[in-house]
Amino acid sequence: MDIEGQSFSFWSVDWSQSEAAETYVDDTVEQFESDSGATVNIRKAENPAGNQQVWVQSFENNDYPHVFEAGANVGTMIDMGVVKSVDDYIDFFSDEFREQFEPWLEPSAAQFRGTEMSRTVLPMFGDARSPMVARRSVFEETPGLSPDDFPPESYDEYIEMATTLQEDGPVDFGTLIFGAGGDILDNMLPVMAYHEGGPIDGAIYTEDWESVNFSNDAWKEAFTKYCEVYTEHELSPPSTPSAEDEQVGALLREQRIGMAWHELFTFPNIRDQIPDLIDDLMYGTMWGSEEYPDAIARGNLSGFCFTTPPDGEDAEEWEQAQRAAAQYLEQTYGSVEYQVRAAQDYGRLPLREDSWDETESTAEENNNVVIPTMFEMLSTIRDTEFFGQNHPRNTAVVYTDVPPTLQEALTGDVSPEEAMENAQQAAEERLSS
Repeated sequence: MDIEGQSFSFWSVDWSQSEAAETYVDDTVEQFESDSGATVNIRKAENPAGNQQVWVQSFENNDYPHVFEAGANVGTMIDMGVVKSVDDYIDFFSDEFREQFEPWLEPSAAQFRGTEMSRTVLPMFGDARSPMVARRSVFEETPGLSPDDFPPESYDEYIEMATTLQEDGPVDFGTLIFGAGGDILDNMLPVMAYHEGGPIDGAIYTEDWESVNFSNDAWKEAFTKYCEVYTEHELSPPSTPSAEDEQVGALLREQRIGMAWHELFTFPNIRDQIPDLIDDLMYGTMWGSEEYPDAIARGNLSGFCFTTPPDGEDAEEWEQAQRAAAQYLEQTYGSVEYQVRAAQDYGRLPLREDSWDETESTAEENNNVVIPTMFEMLSTIRDTEFFGQNHPRNTAVVYTDVPPTLQEALTGDVSPEEAMENAQQAAEERLSS
């Protein structure tokens, strides 16, 4: 299909994660326009994790892209009826492309299993919450510890290790947990709930997606352990109630903390913050529990969504533009070159398996030391199918409504159990609205 002169609109979200990610997105557009003669009308959109209403208002105002980057926005977009099923456009792509990415369609659909149409995201990238990180030199300088001891293999071992780092090592605090609204429910806490309750009771939402599990025993126990790192053991800095994973690199450099977690998205920033210390970083998976030994991470698969034509648009012209958009995705994001680059600059793991060897060798050449751990986590998640739930109200629940109720436990205003009851109420109010 000759698409010279064709144009389509594309809304990017993940450009905002780092300078490297923005360059990555810009390069896809520049290369495709040069090679094809088509025009990509790109909008660097607001991240829906904190700006969901901006997206809702755009669609309500009949302002649609032909394709957009799928993230925390997808559940709401499904609910609004503005996205197509992948089955409606998968044949826009080549057989080679489909061979690489179609096996991920069902795992991706698991993230939306409570919606009316789950096969809505064309998955191209993976992520896992969250790898643990520490400095090798800090463990070498701490009596009683060595780099071989990292990562801890249980919660009790984690507390013991953080205590040793704090009391006998060169750091001010043994670890860091997060209280900020964007991270408290988006890093290790959901995995700790998975430890206690497994993939059913440890999930954020109930199996029917009608409510949340915050007030059950698994979440209360997990959050109690989480809070006690800071409130009882005093192993996390005073800034904990507002701490976020973007601070991890600087805190490791300053030896304020001994170990922490962070999203893969954050690694390009850490690489920029402490380029001279990358060789000193160690990564490992989180521990599992005795009952759920594979509960080491929670997975997220991301990619792209194609939209239904808005009112007033010709359906055939809309499809032609989306066929051009499919070529853009296949020739850039879906290519081996850009799949490999994704792990370096875009904060994502490639799902294209024929790019994995090159991704790992490139990561080794560029000191991208987190990648082997991320692949280990993604492989485990593919087997356990513990994926995040992209509920239509998830952005509001996870990033807006619930975090303030949890922060009250970190500041000592309420107990962890009370905080989870309050979180349940806040989430149910949102879900019933």
